[in-house]
Amino acid sequence: MDALRKIEISFPCDVELPNPLYREMFEWLEKVCRHYETTHPGRVMWPFGFGSKIVGGSIYFDGPMQFDDSTLSVECAEREDYDHA
Repeated sequence: MDALRKIEISFPCDVELPNPLYREMFEWLEKVCRHYETTHPGRVMWPFGFGSKIVGGSIYFDGPMQFDDSTLSVECAEREDYDHA
């Protein structure tokens, strides 16, 4: 499979994501980030920003942020590994 930038999953109806499954998903994302680090020495990546998808508004403009509570959004960050020698 070619390199990915985004993974999207849609369900045909509402599903529950109990805490144990939520933690397993987070652990899987951490594994993806660790794999990235092994193939990109000198770089680090980690999942952050778990929550409802932002669909409107901005912290930089007037008006409240708007969220879609039916969609879980996860961001991953990447940067130089400052401790890499």
